[in-house]
Amino acid sequence: GSDDYWTNVLQPHQAERAIHYTRALIERAAYRQRIAAPPRIAYDEWNVWYRETDGGLEERYSFADALAVGTYLNIFTRNCDWVRMANLAQMVNAIAPIVTTPETAVTQTIWYPVLLHAQAALSTAVDVYTEGPTVGLPAAADPGRWPHRVSDLGPFAMVDAAATVDAGRGRIALTLVNRNPDHAETAEIVVRDLAFDGPAELHTVTAAPGTALAVPGVQGARVEEGSEPAKGGTVIVTLPPQSFTTVEAALAHE
Repeated sequence: GSDDYWTNVLQPHQAERAIHYTRALIERAAYRQRIAAPPRIAYDEWNVWYRETDGGLEERYSFADALAVGTYLNIFTRNCDWVRMANLAQMVNAIAPIVTTPETAVTQTIWYPVLLHAQAALSTAVDVYTEGPTVGLPAAADPGRWPHRVSDLGPFAMVDAAATVDAGRGRIALTLVNRNPDHAETAEIVVRDLAFDGPAELHTVTAAPGTALAVPGVQGARVEEGSEPAKGGTVIVTLPPQSFTTVEAALAHE
């Protein structure tokens, strides 16, 4: 994590680099040792953490952190052929999506990408190809308290995407992170060799103004539901600035 917006929302791509490097090392060892079924990767532990340095570990997350968490989840989905387990640290209090006091429990912003991913994800990950606006990160960008650099991995797609389908290819779910801090992005979703069978269902989470929740410092979030009509193999959705959206739809074989 970082106090700089772009560094913070793009930093998860360091995890994707780590996955690619680790996969290469495993494949090299498997080749040299003639291992037919090499082990897969457990990514333990992951989350956004950078503010508290006094040992308290009580993070209060911004919505930029939620976008980072959504990107982490997309990365694990895109690489699930090698990443078989990825453990979020932690689940309650400390660096966690859930905060408790003796009187109440509330959810932080990072809870919502985890929730929507879990509700939408289907059994099989599929490749996605994205084309559209990109953003770079200056090589001299301050990474904060961590030494990791991601600028050389850019330019980065403004909208980060992952997709899953059910075993029969009868349903698709996409998870889209619009990292544009100021403007909505229009996403034209096209499926190859298939068609949408009815409208797409949308769930979008954005930041809620203020901190009206019962625990000091915890920011709110807003989840909105909607739908968009499809035409053949195409559906067009509008992604609000700084948002995480799931798109779920039935598919028909043309």
